[in-house]
Amino acid sequence: MKYKGAIALEGATLGMLPADIIAEQKQCDTIIASIDVADAEAVVAKQKNQDRDTTIVTEMGTLRPKIKTHKAYTGYTPAIGEALSVIGTGIVVDPLTVKTIVKLAKIPLGVDIKFDLEHCEGGDVYCKRGAEAGFTFLKSITHPHSIDTRPNAGGAASEQRQYYVILLINDIEVGIPSDIVTINN
Repeated sequence: MKYKGAIALEGATLGMLPADIIAEQKQCDTIIASIDVADAEAVVAKQKNQDRDTTIVTEMGTLRPKIKTHKAYTGYTPAIGEALSVIGTGIVVDPLTVKTIVKLAKIPLGVDIKFDLEHCEGGDVYCKRGAEAGFTFLKSITHPHSIDTRPNAGGAASEQRQYYVILLINDIEVGIPSDIVTINN
């Protein structure tokens, strides 16, 4: 946290007593510790969600044929299907291989970004503008449409932008990143 180091240098100039500077630095330490704990827990949660998704895919692979057999049995009724929660669209998303297609269009407000949800809950959009060295996270969205209204980097009159999307289930990135799509803005 930049503030913690800077307040030690600038605090006296701002009329702060050494004890006040130390107190603010301790507050910064509390904030930093809280962020570190949350970040560590997020890593553990992400792994648990990935493990859960892998288990679902694996177990559904063996359970699905059994359910199909149950549905074919002469005693099966729609009421039994509802009780077992096996009546539905039959759409199962494979969190290991699901992938979307991104479509871009230049509009007066910026770059229009569209993609298919592929029965997922949203997507993380990544972008690389102009001469940037790599892709950076732009935003998470829960609908398959967004507009990037940011101005061109460095105020350039035009620039090349590249985007890709990774789909989300339970706020966790799943599947394969979309192909990278390029547009001049």
